[in-house]
Amino acid sequence: MPTITMEIEELNKLVGRELSVEEIASFIERLKGEVEKVEDGEITAEVTSDRPDLFSVEGIARAVRLLLGMQPSSFTISEGSTEVFVKESVLQVRPAIACSAVREVSLNELAVAQIMQLQEKLHHTYGLRRKEASIGVYDLDKVTPPIYYEALPPEEIVFTPLNCEEKMDGREILERTEVGKLYGHLLKRAERFPVLRDSKGVVLSMPPIINSEDTRVTKDSRNLFIDVTGFNQLRLNDIVKVLATSIAERGRILEIVKIHRPKGEILRTPSIERQRVLLNLGYVEKVLGTPVDLTTVKQALVKMGHRVSRTGRNQLLVEVAPYRVDILHPVDLVEDIAMGMGLEQLPLESPPIFTVGKLHWKEQLARRIRDLMTGLGFQEVVTYILSSKEIVELSKEPWVEIANPVSSEYIVLRNSLIPKMVMFLSRNQHVEYPQKIFEIGDSVEVRGKVPVTTFGVAAAIADYSVGFEDIQAVVHALLANLGLTPRYSPARHSCFIGGRCAEVLCGICGEKLGVMGEVKPEILESMELLMPVAAMELKLEKVRECLDRHKLKLG
Repeated sequence: MPTITMEIEELNKLVGRELSVEEIASFIERLKGEVEKVEDGEITAEVTSDRPDLFSVEGIARAVRLLLGMQPSSFTISEGSTEVFVKESVLQVRPAIACSAVREVSLNELAVAQIMQLQEKLHHTYGLRRKEASIGVYDLDKVTPPIYYEALPPEEIVFTPLNCEEKMDGREILERTEVGKLYGHLLKRAERFPVLRDSKGVVLSMPPIINSEDTRVTKDSRNLFIDVTGFNQLRLNDIVKVLATSIAERGRILEIVKIHRPKGEILRTPSIERQRVLLNLGYVEKVLGTPVDLTTVKQALVKMGHRVSRTGRNQLLVEVAPYRVDILHPVDLVEDIAMGMGLEQLPLESPPIFTVGKLHWKEQLARRIRDLMTGLGFQEVVTYILSSKEIVELSKEPWVEIANPVSSEYIVLRNSLIPKMVMFLSRNQHVEYPQKIFEIGDSVEVRGKVPVTTFGVAAAIADYSVGFEDIQAVVHALLANLGLTPRYSPARHSCFIGGRCAEVLCGICGEKLGVMGEVKPEILESMELLMPVAAMELKLEKVRECLDRHKLKLG
């Protein structure tokens, strides 16, 4: 969870009311956060990663003000005069951009620090450490619009990087600056680097690496320009919306920027239109588990920043706050209702039915397999169901990507256990060989267009001379001890060498239970794994079906 630091005095100033530390802590907890420490007039708090609008003191103050029933923000939204022109050259490097401007802001040193904190928190979460989105904030009075977004050879990009005293070209920035060394891998293979410059040639930034010292934001800045560059236009729109509305808490005007793309396309960002959601009272009561009236629901939603109007006897039209990019489904609004009411207002309730608990079949089967695998000399590992694209791509099968990932390491749901097994072995090459590991867990396959959760076991052996026969012996021993005599059929699989791969079938009914084989050398090379690997994966739903069908009990 993101951790933010803010001055208590600054928070109270933005709220417009003097609050005690205890009161501030209670509001943060009500917003699903938690105060970690209070020291020297500062509060450090953890906030939930799905609420980027709370990544700064401005967002926290706005939320607290609304919960107190005070007036919402008073800035106006207008069509601005600043324009951005996207050149064809950047489309193959970092093609998407979203922008905004905020005018008549009132800043101090603390405010500048909060803007930078918000920028970095968004970089690390929604921007996936700048890989998917990078952000720049500039003093608009130091820029002469229109602004051009293009890609140039690195030796032609020359400016003074932020916090530096001398000019450098693109390559020098990657090699000599701290931030260039940290994020330079994002441009390492590019022949041209992205750059933002104004009509006089003044460089604003070289995304996704660093801004220019010439356009630095200070406490004396009064008009700000914001850009977010990356690959997914929808994600960039969400980020610029959160950033602009947060900064506008200190300003008077939030301006829409006109972006001219190649082939005549024109975008206007950020999109401040409020998402509209119909909410039925019956649905709210079902999710909350308690009767509520429309007046209470409306008041709770208003306290969370939404606009609400009645459209029927038991129905409300909710216009979602523009900075609430986490609202994806009506159930998210029901959660807001609970927070707006106060969770302590919901009644405690005992379960209506009392039963005697027992182990789920998954846990029963997992325990039995765990005993058998450890008996065969394997060590259990546990990896995350979330993964990076680079890992799941090894299986060459469709995957499910999550909408708001917090890191590039956790952007998709794994569609097989085998790639994670290979990854684990590649990161533990310092351990003595042979290495024999297994994992029991869930994966998410895409069948047609529908994601389906599957439950399975995978095992892998890494050693100097491991082969197909070694993993086949493990599969045979495992299934035989469960009462199923396996048989095998030649198969092709994206992870395994052709001719050294087989489907695992139930010897009684022929049901396909899984796959096994020797991992392809190109996969081992891509994972920098020096040892050969043999692996298998069994679908435990299928194993259980066979056990039930043939009336076999777990021993």
